[in-house]
Amino acid sequence: MLTVSTTQSTRLDNGVRVVTEQIQNTRSASLSILVDAGPQDEPVEKLGLAHLCEHALFLGTPQHSSQELARMMDAAGGYFGAFTAPEYTCFYANVLEDYVSYALDLKGDILVASQYPEDLLAREKDVICPEILGYQDNHDEILLSQTKNGLWPNHSLSRSITGTVSQVEALTRSDVARFVSRQYTPERIIVAVAGSAEHDCRCNIIRQ
Repeated sequence: MLTVSTTQSTRLDNGVRVVTEQIQNTRSASLSILVDAGPQDEPVEKLGLAHLCEHALFLGTPQHSSQELARMMDAAGGYFGAFTAPEYTCFYANVLEDYVSYALDLKGDILVASQYPEDLLAREKDVICPEILGYQDNHDEILLSQTKNGLWPNHSLSRSITGTVSQVEALTRSDVARFVSRQYTPERIIVAVAGSAEHDCRCNIIRQ
């Protein structure tokens, strides 16, 4: 069977870019919110900040606690996650077509209204720091770090995405709030949806 797809792109009045690929005969969708913010945008003395912000955005909003957010993600029956790359941050979901609007609303709430409670942020650091120590014992990670330093010395691409334990421990709630406020701006955000992705409908949801 020949699969037909239609790709469309719109820059909304608020600056957010929406890209969709409507694929015929699909009943699910993959969506990503890509933010042009990552380790390249961190102050050198605050390595790991972009990665911590990615984690912090799931710690609750005025509408939903972190536990409620987790339950709401599970309720959609899909797959939600996020990752920090050297040059950007991505929040993604794979859901059935009936839950695309639901997933976009949930991700929008996280990006716009997260509060970063001090106690939960400290707990999140306790999750990240052991991961950093684990990387230091991983030969693949060590080789990757050495390769990046050799290819791009003194460049943002050679920086550690997670930072060091001491750097992460020194980061504050104010650091997180300031980074998100300055870097997570509409003109630096792309919302991409592929699969069951009627373009005008997705644009209208994001406008709201």
